Amino acid sequence: MKPIIGPHQRTPEWYALRRNADDPHFGATDAAGLLGVSQYRTPRHIYERFFRDDETPDNDAMRLGRHLEPAVQSLYAEVHRKWVVRDVPAAIHPTQPLFASVDSFTLDSAADPRMRGTLDSGVEHWFSGQQFPDADEADILEIKTSFSPSIAEQLGEDGSDFVPVDWLCQVQQQMGVLGLRSATIAVLLYGKLRTFKVEANADLIDGIFAAATEMHERILNRDPPPLDWESPLTPDLVRAMRHDMVGGEWVCDGEAAELWALQKDIASEITTLEKERAVVKAKFEARMIEREAATAILPNGKQVVRREVSRKGYAVEPKTFWQLTEMKARK
Repeated sequence: MKPIIGPHQRTPEWYALRRNADDPHFGATDAAGLLGVSQYRTPRHIYERFFRDDETPDNDAMRLGRHLEPAVQSLYAEVHRKWVVRDVPAAIHPTQPLFASVDSFTLDSAADPRMRGTLDSGVEHWFSGQQFPDADEADILEIKTSFSPSIAEQLGEDGSDFVPVDWLCQVQQQMGVLGLRSATIAVLLYGKLRTFKVEANADLIDGIFAAATEMHERILNRDPPPLDWESPLTPDLVRAMRHDMVGGEWVCDGEAAELWALQKDIASEITTLEKERAVVKAKFEARMIEREAATAILPNGKQVVRREVSRKGYAVEPKTFWQLTEMKARK
């Protein structure tokens, strides 16, 4: 079955598709999160998105990647002698609560008498009058831009499918929605173009479909998945939840009271350790001063340098945030 033609990325209709709690659909960047293997979001993050009034704003890295995407597509087309078809609408799966917003598709130039390059409009002209290609017509081309050492460590040899798990799951969902057999991930890493090839994995795609169906039912039934306390992302998620609550009281049970006492004990330990660290660090610095040395050589060859540092003053932007404060008991 062919996917349904959806809205283009970052249009009001596209955002509405991502946020409709009465008919929830999940984009390809949700795939790893649905499976519980993402480094950026847990299943609960995905659930909560459907009940928030605002979208998470793009950070600088995301904005840079968006602006560089056309340049990376053109570079890929030139280096690999391919046609790159871009300006592609979202593809909505006809039976699963999933959609895919692909960056572009690639065609072999050898199959076309014209030169390689990028094509911005009339997508249906290139795929037998259809908006989306058949499996033997094109591959997905997913564009990534990174200056992160962490991302670099997660990449294998060019041509392999050794990529970050979030990227792998993303293109698997795209292939599942579009019915395509392979995807290329073109990465501009530190200004150098690298390419990776991922083949469709039926078992992984089925797993994504099953996880999406479960989340779909949870959202319709207002049944949130449990918070993942093993994830370092969960504390920030909790702080962002339910800002509509401005009243109400709750008498803590024993377990909750223990949690509050424990966090106070940990805070006290941190304060004590910070003071101890300051003393130990000052003792080391005093040794350097006694020996009139601006540089200390450690046994492993690393250096500790003592130098003057000046910072300019700055104004903190106003913001609203939520915090927990212990107060005296009411009389």
